[in-house]
Amino acid sequence: MRIFASICIILCSTLSQTSARGSQQIVNGISSDIQPFMVSIRHLTMDADRFGSGHICGGSILSHNLILTTASCLIDQDNHFLEIAEISIIAGTNRRYEEFNAVSVFPRAISIHPNHVVNNIALIETWPMPKDSRNIHPINMILEPPIPGDSCEIYGFGQALSLTGPAQLQKGTIQIVDSSACHGHQVNSLCSSGSTFPCNGDSGGGLICDEQLAGLIDNIDFDFCRIAEDVMHVSYIDIGPYRDWIIEHMRTIEMTLAGVDGNGGKMKIGAGFLIIIVNFLVIFMLKM
Repeated sequence: MRIFASICIILCSTLSQTSARGSQQIVNGISSDIQPFMVSIRHLTMDADRFGSGHICGGSILSHNLILTTASCLIDQDNHFLEIAEISIIAGTNRRYEEFNAVSVFPRAISIHPNHVVNNIALIETWPMPKDSRNIHPINMILEPPIPGDSCEIYGFGQALSLTGPAQLQKGTIQIVDSSACHGHQVNSLCSSGSTFPCNGDSGGGLICDEQLAGLIDNIDFDFCRIAEDVMHVSYIDIGPYRDWIIEHMRTIEMTLAGVDGNGGKMKIGAGFLIIIVNFLVIFMLKM
């Protein structure tokens, strides 16, 4: 009887791990409540066909007009950057496939880091998001990076461009270790070690330490979780070195919204309105 029980425990544990990895979601994570800073970045046409199926990556709201994500999230399968009109952003919900309470946010400009191959980071400027919603709220960037031994949280909606990802936002608690522990680690990176780690579709989501944004989930290969070991070292993007670059863009946006561009000229909004019209027309035609 004890042998049978032991076999059952081993099998159940194995099946549980296989299931978590097979569904391409945060391994050993749990379902999360709404995180007001969290967004789902989606491919517009795919998501118009089946809501939730167009999810590409996660992102974090830095202000009511700005979202931070990874540059790799905005590159398609042909290695081309996505156009603004191809992107939809969903905020204010922890339910991937339910439109109820979901708020659509439309981008108006994208800023990719000039050296994005090494600096995998990007900003999406949006039309203003609601400021009076408890489900949509910016998150502060951390001033001091986490140190080895700190516990932090990661969030993600799981498998990209699929209807088999988790229905609810997932959360995992990870332990920060020395960056040198991550194989092939790069500069401007943070490292975690343990049995909890992100999967495909979680890329671009936030690494949250002390309720502040400390980093981003780096590009996760589709097969990463399928071949992963029980204990993994995972590298994250440390946003600290990019703080000045991010703040500079935030100030530029504030000036633009005030009606003045960086050269003192008046703001041009015609192209932005055209993008919104195109987005709505695409959604309308696909749902007819």
